[in-house]
Amino acid sequence: MLVTSYASGGTGTCGLTANGLSYELRLCSPVISGARLTLNGVGGVSNATFVLFRTTNVAMPLGLWTPVLTNQFDQYGVLTYTNLYDPALRQQYFRFLVP
Repeated sequence: MLVTSYASGGTGTCGLTANGLSYELRLCSPVISGARLTLNGVGGVSNATFVLFRTTNVAMPLGLWTPVLTNQFDQYGVLTYTNLYDPALRQQYFRFLVP
């Protein structure tokens, strides 16, 4: 990443453009490290409450998914969830909702 200024001497107001950033609420790819599973979500409203749900059957109606965490986004709109990783579960699906 490079930030420059058009003012002489390289001082003054600078502009930064970044591609691929989004304002929408999204769950990032999970990270498995040893016996830990970490999920991150971005795009939330600072300090807003969310509920994270999980299931092993993605076709199950949302009302039957298991809530695993009710918390608040941090000051930057990020959520982090860390739990033990169970390799015996062939698949897990996560979804978060903002009430």
